[in-house]
Amino acid sequence: MNETDVVEKYPTNFEAWIQEFSEWQTRIGFDPSWLGDYRFDIKFDWDTAGSEIEFGDFSGMPKWERRMQIPQQNIRDAIINMVSVQGDTEFASVEQQNHLLASAPTEYDRKSALRIMCEEQRHGWQMAYLLCTFFGEQGVRQRW
Repeated sequence: MNETDVVEKYPTNFEAWIQEFSEWQTRIGFDPSWLGDYRFDIKFDWDTAGSEIEFGDFSGMPKWERRMQIPQQNIRDAIINMVSVQGDTEFASVEQQNHLLASAPTEYDRKSALRIMCEEQRHGWQMAYLLCTFFGEQGVRQRW
């Protein structure tokens, strides 16, 4: 497999990433029917977040809405790395905890583990949304 083949396999946007997410669930043996009517949503509290940067060197300035508003490449890179690592740990947690569903001592414990795994997946979903939506091709490549 050459580098071109790898690049061609990247999803082009968040909608394409959603299909990969479904395939990942199948690969790890997580049955989406276990979630019942739960739907993955993007949950940001934009209304109370405020419009100004709250601390640091850029305190008081308008919050960045697009990646190219971020004034330095090293800051953009750091944000992308942090979001990517956060998302990666969310999905890795689900992979590591998946066996708990079959070995839970009670139905209550199984449902508790399932709820945690569901939220971990939603958090990872949200990190993928950030990368794909706000960081363009670099974000799409960075997602796990």
